[in-house]
Amino acid sequence: MYKKKTPWRNIEIDADMLLYIIYSRLEEDRIPFYSDKAEFLKDWLDNKNSNRDLGYRVGGELARRVSQLEEQLEDTQKFGVGKEMEHYKEILQACVAAGMPEWYAQGRNAYAADWIKKELKRSYPEVLDTVQSQLEVATRAIQRAKEAEDEQN
Repeated sequence: MYKKKTPWRNIEIDADMLLYIIYSRLEEDRIPFYSDKAEFLKDWLDNKNSNRDLGYRVGGELARRVSQLEEQLEDTQKFGVGKEMEHYKEILQACVAAGMPEWYAQGRNAYAADWIKKELKRSYPEVLDTVQSQLEVATRAIQRAKEAEDEQN
């Protein structure tokens, strides 16, 4: 006897029907895809540890990236964009080279502006005050050493 082939039809498979088939074929005492409960629990622990490690790494990377983006945003707000940013950074580098504390340059605009205003009002660089005080300390140390030597003789 000859049987006729059925015509092809595009039938969508219902998700509820698939779940029903899967659940009806499961054994109640067996965990799907594992031969025994011990294998399931070992795999669960391994996944738990690797997921925690992955979470720490992703969290750390996200925190680093957010921090980096916040710094870029702060630079953009502080310096402007494009050529303005380049010029402002060059000015700050020149100020640091002239003796401005580096944390002034890394802080808000007001710190750098205050330092520049103060330095422009001075008749000589502030670094000369530092050199002078260091020379005074060295002179006093030399005098004490001489006095100590004179007392020994």
